[in-house]
Amino acid sequence: MEFKGTKGVWEFVENENVYSVETLGIVDKPYWAICDTITKKEEDKANAQLIAHAPEMLEMLIEFVIMFDGVLNENTKSDELHKKAKQLITKATTI
Repeated sequence: MEFKGTKGVWEFVENENVYSVETLGIVDKPYWAICDTITKKEEDKANAQLIAHAPEMLEMLIEFVIMFDGVLNENTKSDELHKKAKQLITKATTI
């Protein structure tokens, strides 16, 4: 369950022609572009904001799963959500 993507803090950035997701914290570069949108439509802004917060959401989901490992009872709604959360983490961290 380790994030293998670009390290550093991901940020949403509004540039002149596009929205970007960039990260700071790369030693040899002032920033590193994760992605740019094609246009500056509202949908593009929403997508870029979601992508910018993806590492934080993954980290929080991992913390949730670890906190509830072994605590839940089988055959409950909580167990099903816990299982789905683990599957989603696997999808997000497996290359």
